[in-house]
Amino acid sequence: MKHLKISIKLAIFFVIVCGLIYPLCLTGVGQAAMHNKANGSLIYVNDKVVGSALVGQEFNNPKFFTGRPSTINYDCSHNENGEVPSTGDVTYGPNSQALKTSVNKAVNKFLKENPTVKREDLPADLFTESASGLDPDISLKAAQIQVDRVAENTGISKEELNKFIMDSKENLSPNGTVLINVLDLNLNVAKALKLI
Repeated sequence: MKHLKISIKLAIFFVIVCGLIYPLCLTGVGQAAMHNKANGSLIYVNDKVVGSALVGQEFNNPKFFTGRPSTINYDCSHNENGEVPSTGDVTYGPNSQALKTSVNKAVNKFLKENPTVKREDLPADLFTESASGLDPDISLKAAQIQVDRVAENTGISKEELNKFIMDSKENLSPNGTVLINVLDLNLNVAKALKLI
């Protein structure tokens, strides 16, 4: 009986410490020291949330730069069955016909919309999903090859668009690739067009 009482007391102690005190302390430190990051790195325009610096969005308008494709098209709303789609890639193998078909379809669509770009100059990140399916960044090359299309559709000079690209530069990826945040880049384009 004595061992049972000690076990119950220990269980209550650890529930209080690990289930209440520890999470509350971490939440408090996160809110005090890193408020923006702790709340999802949200981006505001005119006091309205337009997205997160950590989650990609789909941009289909030819006036804007496109990002990486997503398994769920960045749509986390409930479907007709009331389910929220899970994130993550389908993880096709390199010999998968489904992967080849989807990439070829995306490449052909991109080349049609960007006639000044050659197939051999295309970076893979514009046509392949990230592991999470939610990557907000593209490579510097992936942004630069879209400049001609965006300039033609917006009237913004290529020099200014290249400046926007460099202003949206983030840190380097683990393999040394310069990353560009697509939402930040497109917000600069929208400001230049006086849409926001």
